[in-house]
Amino acid sequence: MIFKNNLVHKIKFTHTKDIYSGASGEEFIDYIKGEAMIEDINDGSHSVAGRISAHYVDISECDNNRYSVIDILDEVSHTLSEYIPFFNERNEFKDSIYKSLNIDLKDGERKIWDNDGVLIFDTLDVEKKYRGEGVGNLLLDSVCHDYRRNSRFALLKAFPLQYVGSTDKDLDEEKKAKIEKGKIEFKNRNFETSRKKLIELYKKSGFEIISGTEDFMVCDLRYKFD
Repeated sequence: MIFKNNLVHKIKFTHTKDIYSGASGEEFIDYIKGEAMIEDINDGSHSVAGRISAHYVDISECDNNRYSVIDILDEVSHTLSEYIPFFNERNEFKDSIYKSLNIDLKDGERKIWDNDGVLIFDTLDVEKKYRGEGVGNLLLDSVCHDYRRNSRFALLKAFPLQYVGSTDKDLDEEKKAKIEKGKIEFKNRNFETSRKKLIELYKKSGFEIISGTEDFMVCDLRYKFD
């Protein structure tokens, strides 16, 4: 992928498979980590401007091995289990995905395109001094571009990182302090304002709110790079 960004020198990706205790079907999931690197013109050293992480779930291999995507998402992690409502028992995407993207389903189309894979984004974090420079969208677009041959859709949840864990009643003081620090770092924006800004950021990379939800979003990779 050729990208245009005057700040980022290169994007470094790692693709691994994690093994989860007691989970089955993890061999059908790739874990993706990416870093946007900036080069110091004086000494050639590199620093990280932003990080992204995602999972790729190979739906076709789940089908071939008679695994349920729903069961795999539920067993692997709580983060992935949040996406269960967008799949049915036949390892297909539910109608809400197509409705959100104004896709008119034709006979056979659902099975043809759903039987590949899905890209599910976990986290996106850009260093404070580099925000507003397009680093976040560059990371999103790079992962989408890399997996577009294997995935029809990419999914994510627009949830501000500084509020992760804030709904946990049993939060310890250290985590509470981190949340408060994050709020200050983001100019004391409240949750709703922060989420709206995230949604606008993701829309720039072609994501749309999934019908019936407030913050889950989907991107049609089939058309994103046309």
